[in-house]
Amino acid sequence: MHIRKLIDNNKGLFSIEAAMIIPMIIAVIMLLIWLSIFFYNRSVLSEVASRAAICGSQNAELENTEIVDYVTDKVIELSDNKLIFLDSLSCEVTVEANQIKVNLTGSMSIPPFINLFNLYENNLFEISITESATRLKNSMFIRTVYRLSNLTNKD
Repeated sequence: MHIRKLIDNNKGLFSIEAAMIIPMIIAVIMLLIWLSIFFYNRSVLSEVASRAAICGSQNAELENTEIVDYVTDKVIELSDNKLIFLDSLSCEVTVEANQIKVNLTGSMSIPPFINLFNLYENNLFEISITESATRLKNSMFIRTVYRLSNLTNKD
């Protein structure tokens, strides 16, 4: 009879279960939020790099150093107030004979609950994006458009 009372007495059992499960649920939710911010920043950096490379390719008549300055300014303009929790952003622009490459690198701090086992010693997670565009000279662009218009007008 005494054992039966102990089995039927469930007072406080819910509190103990909640104390064990709720911190894990909160940690999973925070991890999902951090991952969504990470992928958002990665998407924004990819868009900024590709748009800046395209803008630089449209100014192909400029000197290489002028294109590098223009693309760097464009990266700053396009990424202004769009990145969340990104600690540092570095931009490297390479102008070759007919290619413009934009490499953007940023780092995000890893929250302590994710880095419990010190997998990342410096608590930073790097995001690196490289995009390129073909350098178009104005005369080549006009010729290409003219050829395409002639192809469509033959019918």
